[in-house]
Amino acid sequence: EHSEEDHHNYIFQDEMIRNCIKVLAEGRHLTQEEIIGSMNEIMKAEATPAQTAAFLTALHFNKGHMEVDTIFNAAKTMVTYALPLEVASKNGVVLDIVGTGGDTWDTFNASTAAAFIVAACGVTVAKQGNRSSSGKCGSADFMEALGAVITLDAAPMSELIKEYNFGFLFAQRFHPAMKTVAPVRREIGIRTIFNVMGPLVSPVRPSHMVVGVGVAELGPLYATILQKQGVIKAFVVHSYDGLDEISTETRTKVWVVEAGKDEIVQLEIGPSDFGLPTHPLTSILGSTPDVNVATFREILDGKEGPVTDFLLLNASAGLYVTGMASSFKEGADMARDVLMTMYVDMAFAMEQEWTHDERTFPVTIRGNVEEMVAKIEREYY
Repeated sequence: EHSEEDHHNYIFQDEMIRNCIKVLAEGRHLTQEEIIGSMNEIMKAEATPAQTAAFLTALHFNKGHMEVDTIFNAAKTMVTYALPLEVASKNGVVLDIVGTGGDTWDTFNASTAAAFIVAACGVTVAKQGNRSSSGKCGSADFMEALGAVITLDAAPMSELIKEYNFGFLFAQRFHPAMKTVAPVRREIGIRTIFNVMGPLVSPVRPSHMVVGVGVAELGPLYATILQKQGVIKAFVVHSYDGLDEISTETRTKVWVVEAGKDEIVQLEIGPSDFGLPTHPLTSILGSTPDVNVATFREILDGKEGPVTDFLLLNASAGLYVTGMASSFKEGADMARDVLMTMYVDMAFAMEQEWTHDERTFPVTIRGNVEEMVAKIEREYY
């Protein structure tokens, strides 16, 4: 006859994550079933905070958070808990421009601003983002400072993307299961597999991506995972000065992933390949959300300079990877033309009402986009 305590201990011995912590502590690697089982328990909040912390820490020191199969299977599991989001797009192309963060430079929000430019060129963009954990202004902070409502449900977000080619997928909104993990991550204070997985878990499952990595060793790792995930084409970028974006100052490594090709091609590009001058990194540093938004509005009003060129570099990559441009130079020229005619309007006056009577059109890209597309077709095709 077993006591209640014996029964309690038996239940704990049967938990996947408890066994996996032991495996990692012994220096062994997890199987596919073990990583999926542990992630399921974390996502369902079946693992205790202590177990989640122990698992993430053990995985970190075991270097499991830097293994292709571990990250691939963890990401595959995590995305099943995301809010599903259907996105209608032209020609099946959906782009995400996103970075891992962690590059320590705290530059201007280039990927978010560049996403607007690419969308204004007619590419469907589903941009993932979150608040900053270390810098002054994350993509979500930037969007809020623009006046965006970043907590849209999936249905209105789908309509928004369909009508305006652009939607911002706030990570905390679309990954509700992460709510119980967030306090644990803050308390243990180290980078974990969740820091690595961010760009890989979009509920949209984009067909095309530009992914910036803050550490060079993540480049080939990400490229291999994106290949396994089945993207049509992706650029994974990391600059020699350590940015998770294309640098204005020095050359940037690019790992090119293309469906149907086993080989991951490596390139090196610099501002001259875009027809742009170089600028020191100190000239493209970001600031608070309000200051960054003011800078963006100045650029939309025609201001040129280092930050403008920073946006053109990264927008060009989005246009090239999706096939809208046939080279980085053509992409930069196209982005500049569109940038000169577009502006961002928070569109609260449009009185578009969605669920709960919220007026939740977060950001509307306006300007005569149809005219611009016609101009692009005339000039570039």
